[in-house]
Amino acid sequence: MRPITALVPIKSRAQCKTRLQHHLDGPQRLLLVRNMLNHVLKVLTKHKAVGRIVVLTPERDTLDLKVEILHDQGCDLNSSLTLALQHLKAEGEERVLILPADLACLDCNDVDQLLAAGNSTAAVIAPSEDGTGTNALLIPLNTAFTLSFGHHSFQAHLRQFKQVHCTFSVVTSRGLGFDVDTETDLTQVHGRTLACIEGERRTAR
Repeated sequence: MRPITALVPIKSRAQCKTRLQHHLDGPQRLLLVRNMLNHVLKVLTKHKAVGRIVVLTPERDTLDLKVEILHDQGCDLNSSLTLALQHLKAEGEERVLILPADLACLDCNDVDQLLAAGNSTAAVIAPSEDGTGTNALLIPLNTAFTLSFGHHSFQAHLRQFKQVHCTFSVVTSRGLGFDVDTETDLTQVHGRTLACIEGERRTAR
């Protein structure tokens, strides 16, 4: 099977996690955002079935020059992702895995689960920990699928699969479910997020 292309969207770093500004100052938020993005990219890089990794962003920031960047046109998330998918389809890509940049506990086993499920169905989706959001989405680019990231996106995406008659699997795991978006999530940072990031750093040494 052809290797999967991973697409990781992220805003301008200074605009990320602004809901945490009452708990983290600017430099702290910036460090957290960069660490989580680097962690996701490292996990994807280790996976042999991921042939291409593209970061959708308006800025390179501190990313290595080897990291492929697709410039974000400054639209809302769903519009930016749709344009990016159109671009990748024009380049010959067939299926794309969309992963957020804040999955700080993601590991290779999580990616294994997603891609294994994708061997038997055309699409794969992973919900957020609370079951309302979408934290991973593997979709074929030959399907008229409308992205609905945002509030209650998980159910919206399930409805889309059914409307376009696209077979799909649902994958759940700790690494795919946990992201850092709210004050409640932040209370788990030292117990889960930073522990996962530090574990990745120690492994890389």
